[in-house]
Amino acid sequence: MQQRDFPVQQMRTCLQGMLLLIGLWICGAEQAAAQKHYVDYYANGRLCEEGTMDTVNDCKVGEWKRYYKTGELREVEHYQHGRLEGEMKSYFESGRLFFHGFYAAGKQHGQQLTYFDKVNAKGKQYLYKREYYQDGLREGMQYEYDGKGRLYNKARYEAGQCVADTTFEVDGIYTTALRRLAPTNDRSEWRWVCDEHFYPYPAPASVRSIAKGKRKTTKRQGLSTAKPKPAPQQAAPRPKRMKVNPDGSVIME
Repeated sequence: MQQRDFPVQQMRTCLQGMLLLIGLWICGAEQAAAQKHYVDYYANGRLCEEGTMDTVNDCKVGEWKRYYKTGELREVEHYQHGRLEGEMKSYFESGRLFFHGFYAAGKQHGQQLTYFDKVNAKGKQYLYKREYYQDGLREGMQYEYDGKGRLYNKARYEAGQCVADTTFEVDGIYTTALRRLAPTNDRSEWRWVCDEHFYPYPAPASVRSIAKGKRKTTKRQGLSTAKPKPAPQQAAPRPKRMKVNPDGSVIME
């Protein structure tokens, strides 16, 4: 009996495998038929954007590209079920990278980099912002740089809320920090307190040059010897600071 049943069982397994392959092929064919290549053009006839549309669910899928009117590549995105998923890149019209980030389920997730449209002497592009996101909210340290690659601002975020901020201005360093105070007898809920500080840069030490000998000076008739007054220096504009409202919300002003 066992020798007779073995071929029957083997044939049954083969048939199941064939049915599974046929089902997968049919599903793949239906999915391919549901996906159509989409193309759009500018009025000047140049390509504007292109990608794949899911005609059944009426949503974007796969890789999408957008272009400038000049024909240069502007943006490359990836979609899954109509939502941004994975790597995203944006470019300046010059061709240099403007933005490089990542998405998960339509939300920014992971490291996000933004650049200036210029390079240094070594040909390396200047970084403008280095940000970190988790499920669409800023999380951890965020950095901002000036056009020469120097750190201008750094901030720390917790679940999208800025809790510490440091700005490097021309006259000194401005810091802002939030402290969460525990409930007390007078107040039953937690509340935030904003601490602001300013640290001026130390004045440069004066250096006197010692002359090896006396210099003869002669007065020229008709010329004033008074030293011109230096032009008054304008104070640098104060950056925006965090403010805690009575209801506990935090705003920048």
